[in-house]
Amino acid sequence: MFFKGTRGSIVLCISSLTSLMMDQQNKYTPKGIASEFVSGQQADSNITRKILNGAVQLVFITPESILENPLYRNMLLSQPYRDKLVALVVDEAHCVKLWGDKFRRVNGEIGDLRSLISGNVQVMALTATATEETLSIVTKKLYMRKPTLFALSPFRVNIACKVHPKISIQEFADSFCSELLEKRTLFPKTVVYVRKFRDCEAIYGHLKKSLGLFITEPIGYPYHISKFRLVDMFTSIMTTDKKEQVLKLFTEQDGNLRLLIATTSFGVGIDCPNIRRILHWGVPTTLEEYAQEIGRAGRDDKPTVAIYCMKELEEDMPILMLKHILN
Repeated sequence: MFFKGTRGSIVLCISSLTSLMMDQQNKYTPKGIASEFVSGQQADSNITRKILNGAVQLVFITPESILENPLYRNMLLSQPYRDKLVALVVDEAHCVKLWGDKFRRVNGEIGDLRSLISGNVQVMALTATATEETLSIVTKKLYMRKPTLFALSPFRVNIACKVHPKISIQEFADSFCSELLEKRTLFPKTVVYVRKFRDCEAIYGHLKKSLGLFITEPIGYPYHISKFRLVDMFTSIMTTDKKEQVLKLFTEQDGNLRLLIATTSFGVGIDCPNIRRILHWGVPTTLEEYAQEIGRAGRDDKPTVAIYCMKELEEDMPILMLKHILN
């Protein structure tokens, strides 16, 4: 709705996660919209040149790149961007509140960009999880005055939330093995969220050892070739190419990849319609984070389940969050 058609235009979308930018770029490019992403992992000089010259209609960029890299910050003052920039979009805007005061502080400084752009440039903040407190903080941080608000209920009737007792990592990994051996590529597409990288490695490593040759489809095919795997990981320390590969394989409707062990780097905004199960191994930091992650399931409106694996006494589990899960 922002694009000027034949006159040319640029929309700058600030996004905190590389996986999300890659997912969105893959959706817009086939529609004929020239789109690229910029992050610390983007090393293609040709893409950089195109973006700086104003030849890309839809630019996805991390807060760090646009605020801390003079190359991209000064780009907003260049003639192509003065002439063509029509919108500044902050995607997953709850990160302004969630990360802006401690982790990735630069999220809280995105509003400073308004001093570098024309007052005619439209500013939009998007998120699926905005409490009243989040709304207040985001509008203040982005210097919005009386913004127009569009809101929908986050309630998803097709997602059943459950709490299961927490068992050992080995038992937890084993709970998937028999079903994977039996169902193979008919195994319901599942994401297991962990809070610590070492837990991600431990669960994945145990599954790899237990499944052996059966971890690939067809059985015994080369494990090092990702497209044959039934199980894989997704973490922030993976290379951009590896993330893009896993994301592509997992979002394929009939792909082999059925079970993904992931940190929070996979989740926000990822649109994979046929995820049937979400499991949490460890405590989400906020109710909003929990809502974002279970929101990856059932985007095709079919019945799905979100399971939180809780210790008998989970001291760091917020009471409010637990009440929401149980209700």
